[in-house]
Amino acid sequence: MSRFVANCLMCITAIVWGATFIAQKTGMETIGPMGFTFGRYLIGAGVIIPLALYEARKVNLLQALKKDQSLHFAAFGLGLMMFGGIALQQTALLYTNVANAAFLTALYVPLVPLIAAFFLRRHVPINIWPAVLLSMVGSYLLSGTSSLDAQFGDLLIIGGAFFWAGHILLIQHVLKRSRRRFNYLSINRLSRRFWRV
Repeated sequence: MSRFVANCLMCITAIVWGATFIAQKTGMETIGPMGFTFGRYLIGAGVIIPLALYEARKVNLLQALKKDQSLHFAAFGLGLMMFGGIALQQTALLYTNVANAAFLTALYVPLVPLIAAFFLRRHVPINIWPAVLLSMVGSYLLSGTSSLDAQFGDLLIIGGAFFWAGHILLIQHVLKRSRRRFNYLSINRLSRRFWRV
């Protein structure tokens, strides 16, 4: 896959991701959080499988798993992080509004460099910190005026943001450990294998 195509797919993913909060809230009117999550990931798997199969021609993930058994634990961790993030996010929509959910979920953006720098002791380039500060201020201004009824849901969303940040950091760890250029779809497919219903 070329870099241009990958960037286009990332932009489409961001648009779809942002639009799904409305669908999530609407879906909660008829089914519970886990039922909606199951349907959402079932549809997602149907869309991703053809892309993953296409990419699998270039990258043999199963071969890498045979070489390094610790990748099984990393894949389990990826599934756990994804499940924690989506479960908290979807459940929080019962208690908060869509705007708060969308902007508080975006807190994973500043959380990634904060966790990397302060807990994992990784070097974070200096130009990242102004972006982190702006992101935190923007998230506060956009959701800081929420009502008292939404506070419990907001806390769930923030907890989910920590899971999403952990997911991103664990993907980075897996990529470095494997010393291969796996794409997100292949790793995501592996992590979902551990969380199938």
